[in-house]
Amino acid sequence: MIIRKGTRNVIKADWRRYEQKKCTILGVLYKVLIKTYVSPSSLSFAFLFWMRIYQNGNSFVRFFAKFKLARFALKYGIDISRNAKIGEGAYFPHITAGVVFRGNVRIGNNLTCLHGVTIGNDGRSSKGFTIIGDNCFIGAGAKIFGDIELGDNVTVGGGAVVVSNVPDNVTVAGIPARIISRVNKDEG
Repeated sequence: MIIRKGTRNVIKADWRRYEQKKCTILGVLYKVLIKTYVSPSSLSFAFLFWMRIYQNGNSFVRFFAKFKLARFALKYGIDISRNAKIGEGAYFPHITAGVVFRGNVRIGNNLTCLHGVTIGNDGRSSKGFTIIGDNCFIGAGAKIFGDIELGDNVTVGGGAVVVSNVPDNVTVAGIPARIISRVNKDEG
């Protein structure tokens, strides 16, 4: 098997975030191999596709995926560690405007991440993890540094610098980031 079943399911979830329609093999191949060169959203999906293949494919497709990922990094400034674990349904609407995920990054499902975002360790050590929960939104130019954890359903405002843990169901903004609002999940 070239691609594991679990990886296929994650690719299908990514496809649904980008296309809002049924995932077909021909549709994925068209978007990854042809449309990548004319559409920013196709490029974002293609990057995620090759990253997933690199992390979970057999040795032949891993080699090809590594080449494609290096090309994305050089051409578009996308610097996402191949060790980063990104949950299913990730959405990067403007990945060509530079996104950096360094070190040990663990991201939950349904992340929406705008352009110019930097996530990772603080540069002093490669130990520890930056963990981002499910259903998070990260605004343009936000920075998330260090061995910290963002809870589920967190919104990080554009340009915010997050350097400490953030609880579930909040919006943070500012330098350094502070909680500016809370969402009570019981209210709907």
